[in-house]
Amino acid sequence: MRLALIVGSAYENNGKLTPIPSAELDGDLVERRLSEADAGFKVVRFVAERGLAERIEQRLLAQTEPIEHLLVYFSGYSVLSEERGPALLLDGDRLGTFSLTRLKNLFAHFAPASCLIVDAAAVVDAGQSLSSVVDSIGSTLTEGTDTISALVAVRNSAISDSFGGSAFTGLVLMVLDWLAASREPSQAVDLRWLFEGMRADEQLWKEIPAAGLFGAAHATFGILPSRDTVVPGRDRDAPSNPLPSFELSGPGSDLDSLLGLTPAHQAEEPKTQPGVQAFDEHEEVTPTFRAPRTSGAPSAAAGALPAFELPPIADSGHGEPLPSFADLTEPDAAAATSSGAPSGSGRAALPAFADSGSEEARTAVSAALPSFEDAAGSEPTTEKAGALPSFSASASATADELAAEGRDEDAAREFEAALSLSEDPHERAGLLARFARVLARTGKGELAAARFGEAVALEPLHLDVLEVRAEWADAASDAENLLQTSRAWLDISAENPRALKFLAKASEQLDEPGRALDAWCRLGRHVELGAAERALAFGEASRIAETKLDDRELAEKLAEEALVLSPTEQQLLGRAEQLLTAEGRQAELFTHFERALEQASDPTSVARACDELERLARTELKDPARGARALERQLARNPGDFALRDRAIQLYREASQPLPALELCRAAVRISPTRAGSYRTAQSLFEAAGASDGAWNAACVLECLGEADINEALLVSQHKPDGLLAARATIQDSDWPALLFSEVHDAALVRLLDTLGPAAVRVGIGFAKHKNRYAPPDPATLQDLEKSTTMLAKTLAWTSRLLGLSPPSLYVSPELASGFEVVPSEEPSALVSRALGSGLGLGQLAFLWGRHLPRFRAEFRAVPFFKDSGELSLLLIAGLALAGVPGVDVRTLDGDAKRLYAALRREVRGEKLDSLRDVARGLPLAEVEVRAERLLRELELLGVRAGLLASGDVTAAADLIRRFPTEGVTNGDDQLAELYAFSISSRYQTLREKIGVAIAA
Repeated sequence: MRLALIVGSAYENNGKLTPIPSAELDGDLVERRLSEADAGFKVVRFVAERGLAERIEQRLLAQTEPIEHLLVYFSGYSVLSEERGPALLLDGDRLGTFSLTRLKNLFAHFAPASCLIVDAAAVVDAGQSLSSVVDSIGSTLTEGTDTISALVAVRNSAISDSFGGSAFTGLVLMVLDWLAASREPSQAVDLRWLFEGMRADEQLWKEIPAAGLFGAAHATFGILPSRDTVVPGRDRDAPSNPLPSFELSGPGSDLDSLLGLTPAHQAEEPKTQPGVQAFDEHEEVTPTFRAPRTSGAPSAAAGALPAFELPPIADSGHGEPLPSFADLTEPDAAAATSSGAPSGSGRAALPAFADSGSEEARTAVSAALPSFEDAAGSEPTTEKAGALPSFSASASATADELAAEGRDEDAAREFEAALSLSEDPHERAGLLARFARVLARTGKGELAAARFGEAVALEPLHLDVLEVRAEWADAASDAENLLQTSRAWLDISAENPRALKFLAKASEQLDEPGRALDAWCRLGRHVELGAAERALAFGEASRIAETKLDDRELAEKLAEEALVLSPTEQQLLGRAEQLLTAEGRQAELFTHFERALEQASDPTSVARACDELERLARTELKDPARGARALERQLARNPGDFALRDRAIQLYREASQPLPALELCRAAVRISPTRAGSYRTAQSLFEAAGASDGAWNAACVLECLGEADINEALLVSQHKPDGLLAARATIQDSDWPALLFSEVHDAALVRLLDTLGPAAVRVGIGFAKHKNRYAPPDPATLQDLEKSTTMLAKTLAWTSRLLGLSPPSLYVSPELASGFEVVPSEEPSALVSRALGSGLGLGQLAFLWGRHLPRFRAEFRAVPFFKDSGELSLLLIAGLALAGVPGVDVRTLDGDAKRLYAALRREVRGEKLDSLRDVARGLPLAEVEVRAERLLRELELLGVRAGLLASGDVTAAADLIRRFPTEGVTNGDDQLAELYAFSISSRYQTLREKIGVAIAA
């Protein structure tokens, strides 16, 4: 079996040593980590008290299974005596010791492979270096044996732990987690890997004053067995995978000496606790005095550290090694060459003979179009399947590309080259037809006719021959020939779109509307065409049905089918409007314009659709609200179109529906908070809805903007509160997220902070200390809220009660530039300037307290200890890393993020950790800093909303925002904008009704 003994104490029972609360927390974390399945340890916990050796020995004797691997983790005090060497100090009413010689004997007796991990605060004499304490502990435990390993770190007992507790244990656990996730299944993690991984993390390694690795053939003790190995573990004699960064020179080599990496930190001055003169297991140790704890960071190790890489899996010796990528790459093949298109700008392609309207041209075309009787008996041929490409294929493809680009002269040369290489009659027929098309476009009509005649002679029903024949018949306005050609073309390729278009055109010219209608409908239902092209085909069919066949019902049906495909096509809309208006079907026409507006993108189409919708709703349907709703859909796409918004509001007015119009006003002020016209419109809508309270608040904003007329100013003065509000109720905790938080607040991030809760507060306080921002207030300035008669204390108690919060403790400072601050303490406490207690009315103080109090809600308690979004994002990333969110590699975090992770790991355990994982599941890591900044912005604006609710006076709140600006993510303009917009919101109206202060109609 694999057995781990966790030994630690806070040293609360002995008055001669300064307590180490982090020792017990570190022990909890190590116990939990070693208990996990991948470590495979059975873990037993001991308190570092007198009689420890006997208790450990009894426990080892009681084991019924053989112990293969024995690990002891110790967190506490150590001492180095000149006479007796190193020892671990034990807690109790009398201070005791645990000699390393005794521990060494236990290791040797009970397990074939043993390991000690020491995280100690060293009690040192002046002149003793921390490195000497490390070396003494390591060498005493491992000298003369090849079965014991030791990983030892010490720090000066007079220096407080780094932020987040012990940097050493935090780094051990962090690197152990990383190695567990990074290793291959067949790899075990031994003590060497752990040590090298720690040293590779330069940021946190510098916080460890002195550390070393000792013994057991350079510490091959397996902390984590391989995943392929059945616990209790691998054979202790099995060779260990070598690290790539160095070679071991022999079994007796000291790893630190070999690498030259042992930190050399001298003892801190002044002299701390003296060494112990003599001791044994039962002897009382009496240090001269108890050293006061002081703040300060441990000195950093000098020199760069080597890069750490996970060792590769050892070669099994079986089979050939995998080839490299280069070995798998085939030799370069000779690049195939092809004819390149000459450079130069081509001219646009023109319709066949479109630039020649002379009779000579028409005669040439007719001569080139033999009758279909000449082709009687010919069978249409198809492309040869499976044939290898001929030598002419490259030239033919190049010719077609050049022709498509309008570079006809170049294309003609390529066609001649392709013809010189082609011997296949079918291929030559197509080349000749396409060559003739190009020649015709260059004005060489006779030569074009000759080449086309050759193509017809070879294969008159070739698809290319038919296509060129149809183009020329169309250019010559030869409807009969065009009809015959397109029908022959469709006999071979039944649904060819070009052939169908030619058929429709020829049929209409020959006054055969039924055949033309059928051809356009076939095009409209063609699955290979785009929606716009199909819509135009249905539009043509609709026109023929109305004008040629006099079938209005069919025309309407086809027009509607066209509009479904292309709602914004103006020509189709015009036809639909003409047809449906004549039938009195304006509601259906309205639906078509609604669909057009949803898909319109160009300003002209949008404007026409809006105009028609407004006209139809107002004059034809007599339902202006329907028109307003249609315009709202366009506003969702372009919310800044205030002219369109005003039109929709007016339509709602005409429909006597002020409430949806009010929502449009509220959306408008969110976009442009200082646009006076929106508040004036809102005031009139409030009055129309019988909402006097809303009308008064809108008038108050006009007063703040300097836009109030005499009637609006009179309304403001009539209802202005005097002193504190005469509230008849308080808001509930559930009202905050429902009514005070903004509609876009980051609920997922707020839940994460709420779950971290008091742990994040304690970590935040530690972080503030680490950043030298910790300044506790003078206890003498603490006020008794129940007994104090000051306005500051009274308004704090009243405002807290109104907002449904427990009031924080109150400290009043004679000098505080910021006016309000959050005290860095676990108990919610506020520090306020005494100057605010004079010159301000009760209602004004209520606003200032309301602006400050949201920071004392549980979910936001830790936020004030992080000065900006960058620091807050580090806390969030650390929380996500602790929750195991994918994509968060702890080793890639920067120093502060790692410290926060280590601190949270000590605070969040058990059920709290499970809750954190549940909350963080599915929470994306992307844009954490952006989201942190949004959260800070939300908290600052939340204060504005809470302050307005507490004071009930928009004009007074606006004045206080200008007089007492706050620093943060938002500025005064942002806060005023939020004040104005929130004052006419439905949420604020609901809150005022809840506390019973809304103005009655």
